[in-house]
Amino acid sequence: MTALLITRPQPEADLTARAARTAGFTPIVAPLLLPEPVPWTLPADPFDALLLTSPQAPALAGAALPLAAPAWCVGARTAQAARAAGLTHLVTGDSNGAALLARAAAAGLTTLLHLAGEDRTPLAPPPGLTLLIRTVYRARAVTALPKAALAHLTGPAPLVALFSARTATLFATLAHALPRARIALATLSPAIAAAAGPGWRAVAIAARPTTESLLAAARTLCDNPPHDRP
Repeated sequence: MTALLITRPQPEADLTARAARTAGFTPIVAPLLLPEPVPWTLPADPFDALLLTSPQAPALAGAALPLAAPAWCVGARTAQAARAAGLTHLVTGDSNGAALLARAAAAGLTTLLHLAGEDRTPLAPPPGLTLLIRTVYRARAVTALPKAALAHLTGPAPLVALFSARTATLFATLAHALPRARIALATLSPAIAAAAGPGWRAVAIAARPTTESLLAAARTLCDNPPHDRP
């Protein structure tokens, strides 16, 4: 089976590895970002529910997490993490944060508390909905490629999966001394491919922003291995 380097943070890395194995890859898990909690407090202003857009938020929110509050979760994995953290009143959306905000506004909610990471995509709530934000975790960047990643990247036909622009930029920086012309990338979006920069052997972009679509894009790269140069 073709080896695939998975660079995303935990817990998504292990979930992606499981999907990659099912798709016929040999996953190599080497996260480049390490999530860690950030001290925070609840706002004084009242809110109707929590907004959770990543699994790390409920997992790392700690003792301040208001377990009695309803939680609106983006994606099943975020909902699973919320349930594991002790939240029980869950609403799950399968699209994105903006779609879930629109749904919350339509349901009559007026104030949501967004528990988020330090590096996040800004959300614009629809009219009538106020978004309070608390940063509950940050993702610390590694300063060198993990040994497993380096071994893979110096082997034959290395293939790398990139799921965020930040990870793509970090990977390009950490791999600066390696021959890009031998490394192929599978990315979740065109913006992530752009963040990785030019010069790679090949870049395949997922047709949709899902793990399954990225793995399908990675599969297309397996049919185009590099040729050894004299």
